[in-house]
Amino acid sequence: MPVSSKRMVEATSSDQRMHDRVTVRCPARVRIGNRQHAAYLENISVGGARLKTFGTIRDTGKVTLKLPDLPPLMGELRWVEDAAGGVMFALPEVSELVRRWIAERNAKGRDAGND
Repeated sequence: MPVSSKRMVEATSSDQRMHDRVTVRCPARVRIGNRQHAAYLENISVGGARLKTFGTIRDTGKVTLKLPDLPPLMGELRWVEDAAGGVMFALPEVSELVRRWIAERNAKGRDAGND
């Protein structure tokens, strides 16, 4: 079953997403400074990703996100809430990599539990 794409828009106009999010659950690694965290990706778009770690994240700032079948993605951890965080991708090239990754996952029919 392919992953589902849906627009995630909050109630207030100031918090509207700029890109369609794809709901997906797959393993991830996130590096924040000198610390690495095991995580699961919850959703992704060409502009960023939401992830959940197995421990509390305390700091925002520059991160490297590692996902299956992709080179490390550079970004900025923009918000944290307990063990969840939001990454905004840093470079336009990342958007194209993520767009192709999403298309490949859909073409292979991967569902949220396959990774």
